[in-house]
Amino acid sequence: MADEKNVSKTEPGKKSEKSEKSKKPGMFRRIAKYLRDAKSEYNKIIWPTFPSVVRNTLVTLAVCAVLGVLVCLVDFGLSALIGLVL
Repeated sequence: MADEKNVSKTEPGKKSEKSEKSKKPGMFRRIAKYLRDAKSEYNKIIWPTFPSVVRNTLVTLAVCAVLGVLVCLVDFGLSALIGLVL
């Protein structure tokens, strides 16, 4: 009987529901925290200037054109090689 008095009503290692709820913030507080964090991250964005956007776009188009030409040359070369083999 002495052992029964020392046993707690909750199992060891498990927390009661009240202690978990009291530590966990409410839904509206979590939403407000998310929105504050999102706003602070948005303020850290450094937007590119128009000249840098134009320069990067031109570089991208040039690289695409060069790669397109290289793929065409390899395709024509392999087609000619297959034509010779057959």
